[in-house]
Amino acid sequence: AFFRASEKTSVAQSVMIDAAVLAILVFTSGASAIGQTLADCKFVASQFLNTCIHGNYDTAAADVASMQALQVTCNDQSRRASTRCTSLGGVLTGTTCAWSRKLCVTCRSDNGVTKIRVQTNNMPNHCIQSSSVKPQIFDYEVVFNQKNTHGTWVQSFADQGALDGAVCPIHKTFTKAALGMVEFGTAESSRAMGFALNGVAFQFANMMHDDPVYPKAVYNEQPLDICLGHNQLNSASGMYHYHDVSPCINPFFLLGKTMSECISNAQCKSDIVAWALSGFEGWQGKKVIGLAKDGHVMYGPYNDQGMLWSTVDVDACNGAWSADKSEYFYVGTQWHPYAVGCQGPSNFPHIDHSLYANCSRNSMKVYANEVTLHQ
Repeated sequence: AFFRASEKTSVAQSVMIDAAVLAILVFTSGASAIGQTLADCKFVASQFLNTCIHGNYDTAAADVASMQALQVTCNDQSRRASTRCTSLGGVLTGTTCAWSRKLCVTCRSDNGVTKIRVQTNNMPNHCIQSSSVKPQIFDYEVVFNQKNTHGTWVQSFADQGALDGAVCPIHKTFTKAALGMVEFGTAESSRAMGFALNGVAFQFANMMHDDPVYPKAVYNEQPLDICLGHNQLNSASGMYHYHDVSPCINPFFLLGKTMSECISNAQCKSDIVAWALSGFEGWQGKKVIGLAKDGHVMYGPYNDQGMLWSTVDVDACNGAWSADKSEYFYVGTQWHPYAVGCQGPSNFPHIDHSLYANCSRNSMKVYANEVTLHQ
């Protein structure tokens, strides 16, 4: 069995982590919208479980390799313990594997434009099931929460091919120059659609242009673990990533649970949607869960009223707008693409043209004419 992780660090860093966890648990953004100021950016950066010495979220690490780290430990009694721990860059002592997690999210003003930088080795703060996960060097900067105008779409879809071509592939297209996006890390970083609060990458598609959570070709992926993550298939990079809004973003979700494949856990196997949502029980408000690759904020599956997001709330890219249409952000949903499907804002092709992305057995179309299933 592979059990829950724990993190060990200095007293000073422990205070920083505890404060960040507390902020995640209590934050509700309904009181005020997140804008484009440096203070707004630093607030979002403060939600992440940073390991670096960041000053006031304004001092980036020199690089990922030399960044301060936290030690994650897992009790691994499986036959693959040695292989798994070695791949993680860890040290196995008896049945305990210890590896390093690194994350630094910081902000700066560049000639009046607020930019946010994410630096991570992509190592989770929890145990994993995959045995070939490796540390990464992910490091990029982008304009923070770029201002958008409702009705002026980055992408507009009027036919099935264009919609599928944007949402279904693993390789996404970004307007990098307009976003001020600069990559300092490895090529794998470009495939991430965002990063969770613990520094782990999100991907909401696979190389077969399919949804790995509810794939149309049922046996086209290696199994997901109960955090709804795994390593990159047929890739030597060993990039761990989440394919859904992972319940393990909640740092207490794995308490009392044993890490396994989702298909080996009766609750996860029977209803992955409900399983994912179960990690956000008690988080029923509009809470930050990560940052999209394009610099927009990612929120969890519940809105300001504590209700699950509905199909009428989101565009083709899984983006939504604040009530006054001043703030654009991505949201966690019950259906694919689960959080970020493409660079938004886009039009609403499911409303405008009755079009739905066709890359999942759990598409938006399943929910379009139904009462929210897991409210």
